[in-house]
Amino acid sequence: MPSTLLGLLYNARAILVRSLLWSRKGQGY
Repeated sequence: MPSTLLGLLYNARAILVRSLLWSRKGQGY
């Protein structure tokens, strides 16, 4: 598995987690 693909995967996961956390914070959970 190329390192670039791995980096993209990690970036995508980080963005997803961040957006989830932000949406949760916005709803006041």
